[in-house]
Amino acid sequence: MEISSCYWLKKCLSSSCFSSLVRRKIHPSAGFTFFEILIVVAVMTIISAAGLRAWANYLSRSRDDARFADLERIRTALELYRLNTPSKYPLSSGKKASLSLLGPLELYLTDFPFDPLTSRGFYYYYWSNGTDYALCAKTERGTERSPCSKSGAKCTGNNDACTIGVTNP
Repeated sequence: MEISSCYWLKKCLSSSCFSSLVRRKIHPSAGFTFFEILIVVAVMTIISAAGLRAWANYLSRSRDDARFADLERIRTALELYRLNTPSKYPLSSGKKASLSLLGPLELYLTDFPFDPLTSRGFYYYYWSNGTDYALCAKTERGTERSPCSKSGAKCTGNNDACTIGVTNP
């Protein structure tokens, strides 16, 4: 009997049945370890941070595109105004475009465009001497298109310089 039990023990130690018994004692229930969960959470955090940054850039770029489109809409309205008046643009000494152009252009714009971040103090700048004009805005990402030609144009409540603009053709 001693020989057979020794044979059985030797066979069990050398086979996979011993490793499965040890595994059951060490890990009695199936599941993930703390370190495995920690690694997954860290990877998910890195991926979500990169995604949020890309999303913020996308929103900033879309607001800048909206600003440029608004400037082009106002430019079109100014040109229509000039065609219907004796070849002059509405006069302004450099103000927020919403205040100085709201009256003269109401026939040409169904609704006056406001900067997408008006709540943060961004606005459009308008200057005209009657024969020339400059219409400018401040972008969030810097100058990517035509720069504002009017030196000294301020487009925020903090007197930040305008970064894009359109002028009369």
